[in-house]
Order: sequence, then C-alpha cells, then structure tokens
Amino acid sequence: MELTETQIVKLTNEQNFYQLVGANIRQFRKEAGLTQDDLAYLLNVSRVSINNIELGKQRLPVHLISAIGNLFKVYIHEIIPFYDKGVKTMADLYEHKKAIAISKLDTLKKETK
Repeated sequence: MELTETQIVKLTNEQNFYQLVGANIRQFRKEAGLTQDDLAYLLNVSRVSINNIELGKQRLPVHLISAIGNLFKVYIHEIIPFYDKGVKTMADLYEHKKAIAISKLDTLKKETK
C-alpha cells in the first residue's frame, strides 16, 4: 500500500517528536543517576513503558510529562521539543516539517522521471 504525502508527513512528525521527547527524558534520567527501573517506580509505570517512552515508541499522557518535569525540576518546554526556525507552536512545527517532506518528495519524483 502506497502512503499519501499527508500520511508520510504525519508519520515523520510523530516519530521525530516522540523520539526527541524520549531522548530528553533519557538525558534527564541519566543526569539524575536513575535507572529505568527507578524512574518507572517513581512514576508508577512499568520499566517497559519507560524504555518505550525513551525510544519514542510510546506516547506519554500529559500527567506524566508534568510529573517528569516536577521530578527533574525542569520546565515542560525542556521535555517537549520545539525548533528554533520560527517555530513557536506544534502547528508551526507541523507546517515546517510538512514543507520539508513535500520538498523531499518533489525532489524524489523529479529524480525518478
């Protein structure tokens, strides 16, 4: 089954977003000297959930983002990634990533002709 441009952009944005969130959480956890088991216990979730979150394979409920911020004494915007290139909101991020993906698709289409 061939994906539409919209499906590709959505998939790419979600994967990138959750991988960046997970990487930030992993960094804060390691800086605090905690294992995945330790963090799982403190957040009342399984270690498998922490592993999946850090890999970007599992979405976090909002209350966990808040709990992680409180635990590591960081602001939520330090957990959730935003880009500097004029991107202020998730809608801006989506549009920015969409434009990049469409540009790449156009280039690929030209190369295959």
